[in-house]
Amino acid sequence: MTVQSNIYDSILARHYDEGDGAEQDQVDLDFYVDLAMKIGGPVLELACGTGRVLLPIARQGIAIHGVDSSACMLDVLRKKVAQEPKKVRELVSLREGDIRSFVPIRSIRC
Repeated sequence: MTVQSNIYDSILARHYDEGDGAEQDQVDLDFYVDLAMKIGGPVLELACGTGRVLLPIARQGIAIHGVDSSACMLDVLRKKVAQEPKKVRELVSLREGDIRSFVPIRSIRC
């Protein structure tokens, strides 16, 4: 079962990057990208949101699967993924779902 979207979710998703994307909020990004590079992938990111961590990992050539309960956040992320080069798009799969009960069955390629 997925969490239902509402108007708040839609508004939050559209403006999320304006607040969360600030430089001071990126201090952890190098840690996650470096860790993904050491592991070599594939990576599973739960609560991937609009892709703040997911996209930089994919840009490093690492396959990454993102899960989020917000269809609106995933819509924003899908639009971002669509703007990426094909080699990055092919590394990303996304799934809407509640991480409390997430069971990896199949993913949808972007």
